[in-house]
Amino acid sequence: MLTHLIPGGLMTVLISFDQDWAPDYMMTPIIDDLIRCNLKSTWFVTNDSPAVQRMIDMPYLFEVGIHPNFLPDSTQGRDMSEIMNNLLSIVPNAKCVRTHRAYQHHTLLAIIADYGLEVDSSIYLGEMQHIRPFDVWYDDIHHLTRIPYFWSEESELHKPRPFFNPDWGGCGLKVLAFHPVHVFLNSCTFRGYRVLRRNGLNRTDELGARECIESWFGTRRFYEHALEIAANKTLLEIALEKKDS
Repeated sequence: MLTHLIPGGLMTVLISFDQDWAPDYMMTPIIDDLIRCNLKSTWFVTNDSPAVQRMIDMPYLFEVGIHPNFLPDSTQGRDMSEIMNNLLSIVPNAKCVRTHRAYQHHTLLAIIADYGLEVDSSIYLGEMQHIRPFDVWYDDIHHLTRIPYFWSEESELHKPRPFFNPDWGGCGLKVLAFHPVHVFLNSCTFRGYRVLRRNGLNRTDELGARECIESWFGTRRFYEHALEIAANKTLLEIALEKKDS
């Protein structure tokens, strides 16, 4: 299990997180872990909170980007412009974006680039080898460096045998996309998460959420392993390395 996920050579493992409206009691232990490990990561935030502000105050360790929800009935704003402005009021210096549910189209990405974002990670290429950053130009001035993500527990948990001997071989970038709620629950199925969703994620206190934690090999265990082998880089740093090469 996970035996192919090793550091070194031409493979680079990066850690990223989609906040997805997780309460701070789910985010804070992860932030503490990353500080203790002195490990850089990239976060895509959906809403403001003390935990988000804590990360913004440590830019040397946390690359804080935005996670806009452009789907109908978004709680982040009434239209694309309001959603972008609301999120950028939380993270004014954001350079990275991953759209909620990876929703994207060419015009949308052109507008995102026009806001000054530099890196997009809204493409999911599940366990594909040889992933590399690439640039997409939308006019003579604006472009995005697109960095696909390689793994997400939201896809892993749909497999018949999640976390069982995935194919991590090959070269290239391995961007891991975690969600704090699944790390907290150690999700190895969607059972606990569905209970929380039914009860209301932000209406459930930490004690109530702990009753939904799963005990098998799950997301938390995988995350702990990822902390040991991840490169100490953010997605923005990878994009800048590409420009310098």
